[in-house]
Amino acid sequence: MKIVEITVSSGTTFNHPHEQYCNFRPSITLKASVVEENIIASIIGLQETADKLVRDHRKAILDRIARGREVEHTEYELERLQHDMKEIGLALDKVLPGDAAAGATMAEEIRESGAQQLKERLDLCRRRYDMLQSRYRELTGSEYVLPPAKDDDDCPI
Repeated sequence: MKIVEITVSSGTTFNHPHEQYCNFRPSITLKASVVEENIIASIIGLQETADKLVRDHRKAILDRIARGREVEHTEYELERLQHDMKEIGLALDKVLPGDAAAGATMAEEIRESGAQQLKERLDLCRRRYDMLQSRYRELTGSEYVLPPAKDDDDCPI
């Protein structure tokens, strides 16, 4: 008997890493015409190829899910920081009125100290925002733009 064609299959089932009742079943079937004398080596080689393709596909699925989660988390953090920076700006406007009277009283010193803390916090938020925006560009190839808010009470946080 001469074997002229071989068929191998490979498959796996794995759970979604973050969802319940969701799983994936990648599989593949490969056929090849036999031209070699060593049929066993051909079968083993084809099976190894099929197994590798399934493993690579599984990894690609998991990588895509992880990347999607990271994009969502980055978007959430960017929105939260945008909101925080707005709130800090409003607080600074309240603490630092337009022009201060000459001479520093105790209340003015306290107000200036509070303003300095708010400015430092705002600077920290801006640096974190820039870092996350950079990461978002790496993940998606574009800049994240906040969706327009319906009104000030519709904060996503």
